[in-house]
Amino acid sequence: MTAGPADAPAARRRPWTWPSLRHGARLVVCDPLFAVLGGLTGAATTTTALAVLFIVLRPDPVIITLALAVLPALLRGLLRGERLRIGLFTGQAIPTPAQARRDESRRTRVLRYLAGGVSGREVGYLLLMCPLGLGGLVVCFLVWSWCLGVPAPSVWAWAIEIMTSFGVDLSRIPPPSSWAALLIALPGAVLLARAITIGQIAAARTLLDAEHRRRFTSRIEELTAGRARLLAAQAAELRRIERDLHDGAQARLVALTMQLALIDRSLRTVGEQGEQARARLDSARTTASTALTELRGLVRGIHPPILTDRGLEPALEALVADHPLPVELSVSLSRRLPPAAESAVYFVVAEALSNSAKHASASAVTVGLWAGRGRTVTLRVADDGVGGADPTGPGLAGLTDRITALDGTLSVDSPPGGPTIVETRLPCA
Repeated sequence: MTAGPADAPAARRRPWTWPSLRHGARLVVCDPLFAVLGGLTGAATTTTALAVLFIVLRPDPVIITLALAVLPALLRGLLRGERLRIGLFTGQAIPTPAQARRDESRRTRVLRYLAGGVSGREVGYLLLMCPLGLGGLVVCFLVWSWCLGVPAPSVWAWAIEIMTSFGVDLSRIPPPSSWAALLIALPGAVLLARAITIGQIAAARTLLDAEHRRRFTSRIEELTAGRARLLAAQAAELRRIERDLHDGAQARLVALTMQLALIDRSLRTVGEQGEQARARLDSARTTASTALTELRGLVRGIHPPILTDRGLEPALEALVADHPLPVELSVSLSRRLPPAAESAVYFVVAEALSNSAKHASASAVTVGLWAGRGRTVTLRVADDGVGGADPTGPGLAGLTDRITALDGTLSVDSPPGGPTIVETRLPCA
């Protein structure tokens, strides 16, 4: 049975739901436990590091042989435990790197064997856990012992004794005197344990999961290449549609208009009935001419033929020549851009020129296109109109989506009173 609309307010009024209780229990119980386990790893690593230091300072062949036999297994065990700890707590396991590769040299294989398959990043993580794990363990132990001193005063006294045995005197720190003090200190203890947990997880993800960055970078490269292929295929499909319309329907309409003109010429020698037929032919020819004009506009809107045949600069020159306002065009490109980039730049200029003529009440427009640093292309269209252009309008918003798909940016600066500046940056590697 599902809850009806009347049950919804009651459900919203219940602040304590199972997920919130589970999250609270995780903060109170799991984070301190996580810090304790990390502290054990830090203690084991510290002990191992001190033992290695002792062996280095006082070398002995027997002890060195035993260390070479035991140390790799110990390091692998600590790393396996850390991967298990992080995986159980976060739900995302850290994979174990491959032990050997076929393209490795013999020296690398020997060093890897002597180190027990442990990398430098993994050793660095274990060394980092000496202060991070031990420090987190000590801080959590002291803070939580102090908080538990309200319901059980002997807990804080026991903590003082333990720290005194390590040479740390905490007898001057008074235990919490009331439950109110506990309620104030407890959230701080929870947040402290949470901060320690986040720090240890971040260190593990950075140092232990060495393949994570490579996989992430590889995935980004795959998605970028896939998007580039998709955009290239889309541009090719638009060019195909433009060619089909230009060579097919448009050519047939031109032929139809010419045939109608020939029929009109042949009917001039006929009498009154011929005049009626000529009137109908004139109407049909006008309709065909209108359809041809609309089809040419559609073809230019899909992909201008001149853009494919001659390139971006001649296409912009033709676009500027048809504009009712004086336009100053400046193009500085050393090579042709990719088809998708050329199409995007062309339509940005077309939209900006259209807006300057229809809405901006401008008297002059400047268009600049040049290659910038880092294989980027910058387009700048400026007019001296009244300003106030809306970047969220359908025309500019659609162009923004197109530019964004090419990993570029489009900005519109159009304060009231003008001027209006449309600037686009595109990567063209």
